[in-house]
Amino acid sequence: MKGPALSIIVPVYNVKDYLEKCVQSILAQSFEDFELILVDDGSTDGSGQICDSFSDERIHVFHQENGGQSSARNNGLRHIKGQLVMFCDSDDWYEDRNTFKHNIQILENHPEVDVLQFPTYSMTNGVKKPHFVSDADRVITGDEIFKEWYRGKDTISYECWNKIYRRDAIEGLFFQEGKVAEDIIFHQNLLPRVKCVYISCKGQYIYYTRQESTTHNSKKIEKLMLDALDGMSLFYQDATHFPDQRIRRMYLLMRQLIVYMELKAKYPNQDFSDIQSRLFCYRLKLSDVIGYSKDKDAPKRLKRHAWALFVFGRRYEQLYISLLRLMLRMR
Repeated sequence: MKGPALSIIVPVYNVKDYLEKCVQSILAQSFEDFELILVDDGSTDGSGQICDSFSDERIHVFHQENGGQSSARNNGLRHIKGQLVMFCDSDDWYEDRNTFKHNIQILENHPEVDVLQFPTYSMTNGVKKPHFVSDADRVITGDEIFKEWYRGKDTISYECWNKIYRRDAIEGLFFQEGKVAEDIIFHQNLLPRVKCVYISCKGQYIYYTRQESTTHNSKKIEKLMLDALDGMSLFYQDATHFPDQRIRRMYLLMRQLIVYMELKAKYPNQDFSDIQSRLFCYRLKLSDVIGYSKDKDAPKRLKRHAWALFVFGRRYEQLYISLLRLMLRMR
């Protein structure tokens, strides 16, 4: 039997006050050829029962012991039947009912596109603001995908819930469990497979910010920062696949190096050995530092760090961290 065109995976954990709005925004989409996979990640507030209460035959519910958002998404990936795949967080929703229709039409017209990204708005305390919104459609190919991805602010975002993936592109890929910043590592692993990304200005995904959510729980802020740095250090290491992007690779190295040193100064008992080995996996070349210094888009602060690292090597890391720790004690 032919499966649906689209599979939508929603991990669910203790979101009884938000789940109904999320699901109804999906069911209200004008494009109807989809399956909605709800993965109850051991909810204790009745969210699992809400999942079971939906009568739409397109909804498939799976219950599991609590394993985290990555585990729930991976469970959903094991059950998909569609040739296109989307992710949606259970406290978010689609405000434009034609989000699926317009963007799937684009994918049908552009079979070369592996990943499509559509507009996202954040909602905090009732105030809606653009999060990743494009004024016009854009196609990104080749090494430009790498460049735009690691910039992480202008074009291609790190999140997975504002994208439509071709199933062939993500086949066999899963989210790393036990990580908070799992989106970064997922896309870092996806990048070598992707040859074409389409940035769409059609649709509207609402990213709802609540204080108790995974990325805004104060107890998890430190882990979020460490996981994000770990993912980006892997990304820097893989940047060697793009030799003509050496100067931009320098930008990525410098940016992550500063974050690494600041975190190492703040959390002296944390094991940073894996991240450290990735960030210092090669000796800086003079030509790279000079080229980076001439890059008009590179921040002056990072240029200074690049020269210091080139001249002093690992001694510079030790000196800078010592200085940061002294400044922290003086506060």
